[in-house]
Amino acid sequence: MVIVKAKNSVGIPVLEVVAEHAQNEPLPLVVWYPDWQQTMEMNLTVAYELAKRGLRVVLPELLYHGRRQSEAPTWEHDVDLFEILKQTVHEFDSLRSDYQDQNLLQGQVVVGGTGFGGMIACALLAQTKASDLQGAVCMMGTPRLTEAAEHWAQHLNPAKLVDDPQTYQASLTEYDLALHPERITGRLLHFWHGKRDRVIPYDSTASFVDEIQVAPYGPIRQGCLAIDLSRRHASADL
Repeated sequence: MVIVKAKNSVGIPVLEVVAEHAQNEPLPLVVWYPDWQQTMEMNLTVAYELAKRGLRVVLPELLYHGRRQSEAPTWEHDVDLFEILKQTVHEFDSLRSDYQDQNLLQGQVVVGGTGFGGMIACALLAQTKASDLQGAVCMMGTPRLTEAAEHWAQHLNPAKLVDDPQTYQASLTEYDLALHPERITGRLLHFWHGKRDRVIPYDSTASFVDEIQVAPYGPIRQGCLAIDLSRRHASADL
């Protein structure tokens, strides 16, 4: 049986989804991030399916979302979108270390998410050393963060532009996997993107995949990616 536990990890509200019989055992870890304006509960279906395959899945609450919401509603923090992404990236190492310190982590660590959560996953792959993060899954997101910031500024929220858009976009370059694709080397990366996405253009992801297929740190297999998260556990078909 799979259980869901509400916890607090290094000050971050999380839901931990894991097989009941293995809840106190060291397991491979998947950290799955929600889309913008989603709460962590909205990804329980994905977490449940992964937990059935012998993984520990952690669903963190994003800053200004759900239990971390400020007095202002989440939508009023649209202008903070990419600052929240950077904050989430910085929180990851503490979150991973917390599970390691509790002797609950063994094997690989993979991050993933949908939409904004997928962008966070790509940013983490760009920012986190391979020994601490072995793979990422991006569903309906994009690795092109500076391009996404420009698109967001021009088309989604022109009334809330920062004073200096170019400087703002430049602050994202170290988080932009498309600008540092060599950081994929030796790690797993899986994309899934619907062609009718009106928020994050399909071509943004598809063109990146095409570019790295012929690179020394590629190729990425299209379709279903089997991630062998531990020698002790069956692979998870994501």
